[in-house]
Amino acid sequence: MKLFSIGAVIALLFFSFHVEGVEMKPDEVICTYSTIKKGHVQDVREWLKTLQSRHSETLESLKNEGVSLEAAFIKKEKEHYYLVYFMRADDVSKAMEVCQNSELPIDQFHKKCFEDYIENTEVLETVLHLENPERFVK
Repeated sequence: MKLFSIGAVIALLFFSFHVEGVEMKPDEVICTYSTIKKGHVQDVREWLKTLQSRHSETLESLKNEGVSLEAAFIKKEKEHYYLVYFMRADDVSKAMEVCQNSELPIDQFHKKCFEDYIENTEVLETVLHLENPERFVK
């Protein structure tokens, strides 16, 4: 198992396909698996609830980053808790760079919580990434 710091959590997946003769590319995806520091699972829940409750700020951040979807899940295994985080973006590495350099209060909060409550982040191997090409056709 290879572990990475937040600064190294960058992986790219690129597929191209055609819809009605027009080349389209689905967004890139990344999924990470991180250890939640002991005693902080409730803090992680509150952090993620805060992101949800500050929807307009979070949406502004997602737009700036070119992110179309973020989802987080908590997994309990024996006495340890893990955060599984999925993101879909136009360009994953650019999205992460924009977030790292962002001065938005919601992004500052997000980065601080990540530093305070998360350790040992692993980028999971993408073995399947399918998108419905009809979602691009209106």
